[in-house]
Amino acid sequence: MSKRDLLKILFLVVLVLAIGLSPRFSVGRIASGKLIDLRIEDFVLLFFGLFWLIKILASRSVKFKKPPLFSPILLWLGIGLFSILINLLFMNVSISRSFFYFLKEIEYFFLFFYVFYHIKSIDSAKIILKLWIFIGFIHAAWIIIQLISGLKITYYYGPTTFIEPGGTSPGGGFLLIIFIFLFNVLLYYYLSLKISILKKAAIFILIVSPIIGIFTSGSRGIFIAFALAFPLSLFLYSVREKLFLKPILVLLLTVIFVFGVFSLSKSLIHPRLFDISSIKRNLDVQYSLSRPSIWIQQLSEAYKYPLFLFFGYGKAVIFNGVGESHSQYVRNFVETGIFGIFIFLFLLYSIIKKSLNSFFKNKDPLLIGVAAGLLCSTITMMTISVFSEGFIVVKINEAYWFFAALTFAVISLDSKTIL
Repeated sequence: MSKRDLLKILFLVVLVLAIGLSPRFSVGRIASGKLIDLRIEDFVLLFFGLFWLIKILASRSVKFKKPPLFSPILLWLGIGLFSILINLLFMNVSISRSFFYFLKEIEYFFLFFYVFYHIKSIDSAKIILKLWIFIGFIHAAWIIIQLISGLKITYYYGPTTFIEPGGTSPGGGFLLIIFIFLFNVLLYYYLSLKISILKKAAIFILIVSPIIGIFTSGSRGIFIAFALAFPLSLFLYSVREKLFLKPILVLLLTVIFVFGVFSLSKSLIHPRLFDISSIKRNLDVQYSLSRPSIWIQQLSEAYKYPLFLFFGYGKAVIFNGVGESHSQYVRNFVETGIFGIFIFLFLLYSIIKKSLNSFFKNKDPLLIGVAAGLLCSTITMMTISVFSEGFIVVKINEAYWFFAALTFAVISLDSKTIL
């Protein structure tokens, strides 16, 4: 590995540490009253990004591979900007609120491109994967410490990651994406390494440990996504390897590990995850604060002016007395209309298609692992997004788009082709 590659790895290491361990802090409010939260990774990405762009402009000899997902991302940002500008003319949106959320999306995609272009070797990707394993374990260990000691330093329904005490989805979703992606890498790559059983067991424990945060988060949406993505990972493994004994063994080991952690504290699984009466209430259309009721209100407001159904009412629009959508799909339809929802689904389709192709058409264990990880992570994000704005939440998206970039980088490096 050259000194130049080492420097790029250093940039990525700092970025991962910032994403994984940075707290958020407020710097003001936008016009609607919403707090403007920033994190260390925002400044890290800004600094490194500017350095990268200046370097590109200063060097005429730099040649780029065609970036992955370029067309669907450009289309998605394009419809978002168009919808904002049109609705500013009709005064349907607040300029500060709309551009605040729009810039967040730009940041996610910039993170994606930055990581993709800075992973220059398979060895670099392996180093970054190890760092993410460390990040996941740090958060899991912190949750375990709180469970054992009874501390409630970062606590919502249950103990959360030490940087996300203020909600159910951010911390739980962050650890879910880390677990699902790395679990697939574990199945195909780490378990295939010619290392001792003890080392494999240690890696297994480190990668599986973030499951704890999924249960303590108390988020039903996160739990449903886990309940779908985990069996899907094992199913893909059994299909790809044409073996059914190994997935069962991995499942049993995972259950044993999680049960062992459960025994440490009765408060690990929050009761609301399986509170049937609460679940029924939140699905009751007659209850004004239920998800279906909110979706109906959102869609009813959107249908009042048919012209806007094609391009939406603008990013972060708030209808009087209705509030947030609490569903990424409803939100996208309301904000960007019919055109926007199709472009959004096209973006997801592009990711899933590339992941599936790489999963089935390659033989390298690492490549298969990251492809399966991205596929299952995407399904996870799509599931989370049914009951919340999964593609808006900062911590979840930073992990997801980082792993997406790492996957496309590994695919590109392995195939030696332009994506």
